[in-house]
Amino acid sequence: MKVLHRARRTALGVAQWAGRLTITQPALPRLALSSWTAALSGVNGLRDRVMVTAFRNRTWIEWAVYATCQLRRLGVATTLVYSSSEVRRLYPLARVAGMDRLGFWAGVKSIPDVRLIDLDDWRPTLEEAGPYADFARELAPTVAAYDLHVEEHEDGPLARAYRRAVARAETLLLESGAAMDRILRENPVPRVVCYSGLIGRSPAVCEAARRAGVDVLTVEGWAWRPGHMICNLNAPALEYNLEGWLRALGSWDAGREAEAARLLRFQEGALGRDEAAPGNLHRVQRTARTEPLPPAVAAFRERPGPSFLLAPNVVGDSSILRRQPIFRNQRDWLRQTIGFFRDRPAWNLVVRAHPDEAWIRSKVVVRMGEVARQIAAGAPNVFVIGGDEDASSYALMPGLNGGLVWISSVGVDMVARGVPVLAAARPKYHDLGLVEEPAAVADYFSAIDRLARVGAHPTPEQQMRARQYLNVVFSTFSFDAFSPSYRARDLFLEGPASPADADVFYRILAGDLPPETPPGGRAGQVA
Repeated sequence: MKVLHRARRTALGVAQWAGRLTITQPALPRLALSSWTAALSGVNGLRDRVMVTAFRNRTWIEWAVYATCQLRRLGVATTLVYSSSEVRRLYPLARVAGMDRLGFWAGVKSIPDVRLIDLDDWRPTLEEAGPYADFARELAPTVAAYDLHVEEHEDGPLARAYRRAVARAETLLLESGAAMDRILRENPVPRVVCYSGLIGRSPAVCEAARRAGVDVLTVEGWAWRPGHMICNLNAPALEYNLEGWLRALGSWDAGREAEAARLLRFQEGALGRDEAAPGNLHRVQRTARTEPLPPAVAAFRERPGPSFLLAPNVVGDSSILRRQPIFRNQRDWLRQTIGFFRDRPAWNLVVRAHPDEAWIRSKVVVRMGEVARQIAAGAPNVFVIGGDEDASSYALMPGLNGGLVWISSVGVDMVARGVPVLAAARPKYHDLGLVEEPAAVADYFSAIDRLARVGAHPTPEQQMRARQYLNVVFSTFSFDAFSPSYRARDLFLEGPASPADADVFYRILAGDLPPETPPGGRAGQVA
């Protein structure tokens, strides 16, 4: 049915395009782009210029072109940096003489005042690349880890492939950084906009801009709400601008406390019949907290003695990159932690793999539940729940001595519910002082021993800050700024069919509003 519907939309859109009519059905990226440029026909004069990068895949290339049109609508022209080799690979019509004008990329030239720079034409000399050698060597493990959907310092079955990917990433970063360095010197702009800041060429773009003294606004798709995006200034998008966000929201009042309480009930699958779910927010747990635990899990939870819940992150998620862990990686963390509990048979450990290992199965090549199960074989006091198993993590929290996380937001979930937490890497909520972050492996195990023997609880202030974090990150600071499919074919530039937060988000990109402006903020306000 969906295929037939899109086919009909495509046929109508193509007919509108061929007849030079208003395109009401942008069912193909090329049709969408034509509708955007048509909407710019009476655009205002120029007041500024920024640089936007269009690299990596169709999602980010099409978003960069859409952003270019949105910025021009606001009076800001774009210098668009792309790779012709990537464009030819991703948009086959660009390789076919006589047909290339029908492809998506051919329409980019018709955006008013756009300047196109092909990165492939700026390959650096050895002398130009030299200053980026140390940077490329440092960041290559991060870029390679994301490309292979593994962790930095991968030492499992994919270790050999990872080492090869590191070598490729080092070359990519070296050449991209040096090329962007020269591009920025010869095409000066006050601001660069790029995706992520952690993956692909984006760290090199950020580094070249830093050396040139140019601001970088990084953007990222927000998996918790399809079509939503977040941004950050001069730091990777997924670092979160927590301090700015909280300051922009103002005082924590009864209304925000009620919002946070509703979010916690939503997480647990416990909203009342008259309570609306918070938008299209993704609920991680597939089962409600009140549903009975599987019999084997329930029986294990009845064991006497200190009890801990260990919650790893999904391997392959860019949010876990460059988090300053005290262990080599999560595999090492599991190996040592499970060994610690194996030596203490009166203590109990539940390892709950992230449920989203099943939700984004195609991207997960290392499943921490399987890794933990192999390591814990034969240990009667360690119970592993796989990511594809249905057991609410919230139902496991009552009675815990402590929670053990890498950087997972479930650490904040536990603190909000009165459970003390240890983090083995630097979490996104580091600055809020919610969890204990041991400085070394020995300190980590000493802290587990202390929680098992003495016990502790988060302070009321920590629990309140945990609720604030959950509210600001998951309910407030993501912008409806792209399409739910993350493809240009479903987008309009303006009007009721455009993304709800487009005006605010693209004014932030233009520099008219500060990055901590909340969605729905006053778009006419100038920073």
